[in-house]
Amino acid sequence: MFRSAQLAFFRIVASLGTVMIAAHKITITAESISFMPGWGFALAATTLVGQYLGAEDKDNAKRGGYTAGYMAVAIMSVLGVLFFFFPEMFIKIFTKDPEIIHYAVICLRIVAVAQPLLAIAMVFAGALRGAGDTKTVLITTGVTSWVVRVGLGYFLAITLGYGLTGAWIAMVLDFGIRGIAFLLLFKRGGWQNIEV
Repeated sequence: MFRSAQLAFFRIVASLGTVMIAAHKITITAESISFMPGWGFALAATTLVGQYLGAEDKDNAKRGGYTAGYMAVAIMSVLGVLFFFFPEMFIKIFTKDPEIIHYAVICLRIVAVAQPLLAIAMVFAGALRGAGDTKTVLITTGVTSWVVRVGLGYFLAITLGYGLTGAWIAMVLDFGIRGIAFLLLFKRGGWQNIEV
């Protein structure tokens, strides 16, 4: 569901022209530096929560999820600060075209602000999956990616005419809403009683 939403979102971006496609792809490539620690801590959360629940140690399962979350937020926030204050440093690795750099810098600054929420979304989705609560992760990701990323992205980028900036604002809101939802679901603790 998420990959199909990404394809639909890219279709929106593609309709904006080749410069916007280039700026979009370059920004995603530059931002992917932050995905590595995010996915690493998400996998750690999956493993820790699953192992501790398997050992019937709910306290350490919860602690493992939060510890992975804190570490991911710390590292990805540092990367977010670098993305925000030094975006050209990352973008110019991939292009020297001033127009592409201009739009990619805007997008990288937008997503820089979302790095803590992206970390939370990644880690606590992993923690919920580790507990066996995969259906909640599927539904939440499906709804936010299609309604917020694609729906709001189309509205901001095309209907209101904000272009690539509007699309990236919608993508950041998708991360944020999903991150908050996963954190609240983890805090609520229903995942501790799922039969796997």
